[in-house]
Amino acid sequence: MPYCEHCGAYLEEGQRCTCQASQAPASAPHPDHIPPQEAQPESGAGGQTTTTQTDTTPPPPHQAAPAQPSKFSAALQNVLPFLKAYWRSPAQATQSAVGQKDWLLAALLCVAQAVAAILAFVAVFLRLNQLIASLFSFLAFFGGDELQISPALSIPYGLLATVLGVGLMTIMLFVLTKLMKSGVSFLDVFIACGVNTIPITILLLLAFLVGLVSFGLGLWLLAMVLPVFAAVGLIPARLLCPSQGGGKFWGCYLVGIMLVAGITWFIFSSILF
Repeated sequence: MPYCEHCGAYLEEGQRCTCQASQAPASAPHPDHIPPQEAQPESGAGGQTTTTQTDTTPPPPHQAAPAQPSKFSAALQNVLPFLKAYWRSPAQATQSAVGQKDWLLAALLCVAQAVAAILAFVAVFLRLNQLIASLFSFLAFFGGDELQISPALSIPYGLLATVLGVGLMTIMLFVLTKLMKSGVSFLDVFIACGVNTIPITILLLLAFLVGLVSFGLGLWLLAMVLPVFAAVGLIPARLLCPSQGGGKFWGCYLVGIMLVAGITWFIFSSILF
């Protein structure tokens, strides 16, 4: 899955990009650039020779090349083509992103997951406030204070969930690649993990939308994040490890997933309770 070297757009195999920078000729002389001609002697009256002066006016400057998009703009333009490519083949799309060292695209997809996680926590906290208000409404009769959970807490919780999920998975897969004698770098592992946050982001958005209507179904979707997280993690794990068919690979991966889930739960339980 190559990308255009000028605008960063996704291209099919053998396809040429249609952006202006790609269509421009490599080096063509400007049409207004006329080389100066040497002075030619002319014969005047009486046999005298005169010299005709040539025009030494400098040619107009060449037209400035179009400004190239920044890396951030190119990464934004790559999001939609990458989503389409990921929908067709997650493994191939991941391999292409790793080969292109597209870390900025991976970072943008991680940010998208963080936003989805924040929204999912907003839905949970709003529904919890409604349940608390209905269960403890009698406290107001006795002069008790109304219990409320601030929806603003969804921001640190959503960010923490994303950092723990992506960070711990990246560290775990990097250790796994070393155990499996793979020569990939930590950046490659981060890119592979970052671009595979797409299914988790979709699930979190569904949890947000459904959670606004049904609290139980929203919590069930949130609970499904962990098994989906473990299943999606196999895509970068199998891609980055050359020997992923033996028992050593599967054993190390299962142990790593359990460690990631355990550490995440320990940190969250320490903060919530």
